[in-house]
Amino acid sequence: MGVICRKPRHRAVVAGGYQWFRVKGAKQFYSGSNFYLFVQEMKINDAMPTAANASGYFSSFVPSNVFDNIFDKTHAWGDSGSSASDSWLAVKLSTAAILQKLSIHNCNGDGVNQPLCFDNFDVSGSNDSTDGANGTWTLLASGLTRSDDDYRWHEWTF
Repeated sequence: MGVICRKPRHRAVVAGGYQWFRVKGAKQFYSGSNFYLFVQEMKINDAMPTAANASGYFSSFVPSNVFDNIFDKTHAWGDSGSSASDSWLAVKLSTAAILQKLSIHNCNGDGVNQPLCFDNFDVSGSNDSTDGANGTWTLLASGLTRSDDDYRWHEWTF
């Protein structure tokens, strides 16, 4: 399957940037009645986050796994929901940054490459969030898409 990538429909830039970034509305695959999302690692502008939070997670697939630099199927963040908009993942950088590149490494969840089909997801930024769940969020990019089943880093540039 080829790579399909759309340019963002919206981009907001704030002087000084943001310390928290949130990806919302993405889904990786659909099974039964749930959308599933598994993320191995996540970076903003090639910087590894220092903290993470999420809408939820499966057992040991905790949000902090997205910056542990361990590429093993047991070290990922995983969530599911009845709709793709249910799941979100927020990461914190050590210092504020302007969003220039988002990198996500998809997870090889069950020994078989899971397709990375992020369809029409958004990225937001916050400077007043204390945990990635609260605070005021500014939409930085919307309409991001990638359809690729390779187990690797996937990047969006802004």
